[in-house]
Amino acid sequence: MILNPVSIINILIIFLLLLFSLLLFNVGRQNKSNRYLAIYFISQILGLSCLIITHLPTILYSFLISVEYVWGALFYLFICSLLESNFQFKLKYLWQLIPMVIAFFFLVFSLDPILSNQMNIWFPLIYQYRFPALIVFFNILIIGYNIAAILRYAKYRADVKINPRHSKNIPVIWLNISLWGFVVSCVFVQVGNQLDNAIPDKEFSWKIIGNIAFLIYFCILFYVAIVSRSLTEKFQSKKKYRKSSLSKPEALHMISQLEYLMDTQKPYVNSGIKLKDISGMLEISERNLSQIINEYIHQNFSDYVNSYRVKYAMNLLTDPSLKEKTILWVLFEAGFNSKSSFNTIFKKVVGCTPVEYRKNN
Repeated sequence: MILNPVSIINILIIFLLLLFSLLLFNVGRQNKSNRYLAIYFISQILGLSCLIITHLPTILYSFLISVEYVWGALFYLFICSLLESNFQFKLKYLWQLIPMVIAFFFLVFSLDPILSNQMNIWFPLIYQYRFPALIVFFNILIIGYNIAAILRYAKYRADVKINPRHSKNIPVIWLNISLWGFVVSCVFVQVGNQLDNAIPDKEFSWKIIGNIAFLIYFCILFYVAIVSRSLTEKFQSKKKYRKSSLSKPEALHMISQLEYLMDTQKPYVNSGIKLKDISGMLEISERNLSQIINEYIHQNFSDYVNSYRVKYAMNLLTDPSLKEKTILWVLFEAGFNSKSSFNTIFKKVVGCTPVEYRKNN
């Protein structure tokens, strides 16, 4: 079997997503958004596999193709799980499987010789445009879920501006690449499809543009996941505290005490605050404090303290009564000890520099 360039790229995508999915399920499975991302990847693998493997039974082929009709929904659920720390899957979300069910039965009736013949007799107009209708249906779904994900992200950003405490502990680069990388890749898919229709060529398929875009997107996503250590840190944390006797109820109680301390006494404004200082205030061991921050809040101590400092700095920067205060005053007031580290950490969490944030708000 001679593979064309599109099939080769699809094989590369499938290999990469298999590797990525194993990593997400094995190392990062404690993170809910990782599980949603892995499920989305599996749907991509199933949908792409039928474009490579030929001579499949009609039922199986129709099922694999119909999986593509939940790509947009699964990606949207992944974005929601990123933006909502308490995101829970609800039974009402199952209605988003309806497009897949519709596509499955439509494909079975379209591809089975006997059933397609009956469709041609009963519904000749539908039979004539059955495949273009499926393509339009798929495009509407993808565009719709792209818009829904962007609107959900915009709402999150608006909420954070109004109340900085609504900010989630998500690396900005991970969120931006996850969302905008998918949107841009979908745009390239549409461009490729339109060029394929406008400039048909038996020797070359313009659809390769979209395939390359998604391959690059998945490669960048994989690279960022590894480099940011958002997955490996959870694995190391689990291994480190494997012999700990701390129960979940005890951990949750400690987290409640910790958050109350951080909100009321603001120990993070002390630039020299250390793990042992916080553990002393709470009267718990340093090991237990380190464990609850790593395993339950999914941050190390430094990132956890800095997240509070950034939120406090955001409040100071948008306080009208403090508009005459300099950025230098704000960073020291929030507990940072240098302008460079303040700018770097602030931009990593918020997505812009302190000066830009104050100007925009």
